[in-house]
Amino acid sequence: MICEWGTIMNRKSIISIMIICFVASGSNAAFAEHPTIYIDKGACPFECCIYGQWQVTRDTVLYDTPDKKAKIIGKCRSGSSVTAVTGEVHTVAGKFNVKKEFESFKPGDVLWIYTYLGEGYFKVWDAEHFKELSLGFSPYGGSAGKRCEADNLCVGELEEELDTTWWIKIKTVDGLIGWTFEATNFIGKDSCD
Repeated sequence: MICEWGTIMNRKSIISIMIICFVASGSNAAFAEHPTIYIDKGACPFECCIYGQWQVTRDTVLYDTPDKKAKIIGKCRSGSSVTAVTGEVHTVAGKFNVKKEFESFKPGDVLWIYTYLGEGYFKVWDAEHFKELSLGFSPYGGSAGKRCEADNLCVGELEEELDTTWWIKIKTVDGLIGWTFEATNFIGKDSCD
């Protein structure tokens, strides 16, 4: 979009037009690029995933914020109960090469994938916005990582395994609230068990 400047009567009008032109001219460029890292707040990254009452199976460090460089504020002790309040999944964009037609995509198209949602579904950036799509594989078990073991289901492949960290906000029985990335140290997170 090209913005043309005419005779403008006051400063407020100039500022309004500048904002409109900036948003209009930059919006396509801003939204055409996929996020390099995406933080999916509230995500629970597999089928049957739930927050709520969990049991601690191994002593687990709690951080002040969801960052491995954050201040350590305490521990959850093995054998104790905690409340998993919420979580967020931090994902580095995974390049997914489409190999066969599906939805509006064709071989050669590139999608950027993020949070795994379960049952083969991922949060996907398709050059304009996020959407949830079934890509026919799982990064856990079965068709693990970037492989596709069931060719009839998979519509493409990842160039590399997804780089994801699931951060969980934990509240202990003593009232301590902190974050951990060590989901394997807890049971109770899978309602299908």
